[in-house]
Amino acid sequence: MTAMYDLLCSIVIGGILLLMLVGFNGTITEQAGAQTVRMMAQSSLTTIGDLVDYEFRKMGYQVPKGTDSAIVFADTSMITFKADIDNDGTVDILTYQLDSSPSQNANTKTRYLYRIKNGQTQLINLGLTQFRITYYDSSGTELISYPIQRPSHIKSLKIAMNAESLVPYIERSESYLKASPGAYWEQTIKPRNIR
Repeated sequence: MTAMYDLLCSIVIGGILLLMLVGFNGTITEQAGAQTVRMMAQSSLTTIGDLVDYEFRKMGYQVPKGTDSAIVFADTSMITFKADIDNDGTVDILTYQLDSSPSQNANTKTRYLYRIKNGQTQLINLGLTQFRITYYDSSGTELISYPIQRPSHIKSLKIAMNAESLVPYIERSESYLKASPGAYWEQTIKPRNIR
């Protein structure tokens, strides 16, 4: 009888250990998936951030001196400016604009970022959920009337972007669901050539 009792206890303890191991494995798998999604969002954001940082720093480069401002239009999620981006002696007109409607991706929180260079539209579909620009004058005071009426007053700008995976991913915590993991990028840029 004691052998049967020992066998039954061993099965129960083994079952508990097996359930703990399966639960631990599920948690590890979920965390690995969330980390992969987070890394994809971070990689996308780094790609967009490098492009934005490079082109915004060239704002006003090789623009003729008689021009009032290299910035043509400035709003919270759209900017149009002039610069010789390719350094080929031709002044380019660039527009960055976040689409207000949901993208066609599986994650409908993501938006398309349009980069328009001399009328040629390039669609950037890397999972942006936010693209916000804040403008500052020469004293560092934020310009708050949008769209900016006098772009020549803009001397620096801060770009803030959020990105998520193009495919929605929901993390399950112990007691609640967490939204798709994402990444955040923020940069203050002071282009040398805007006046």
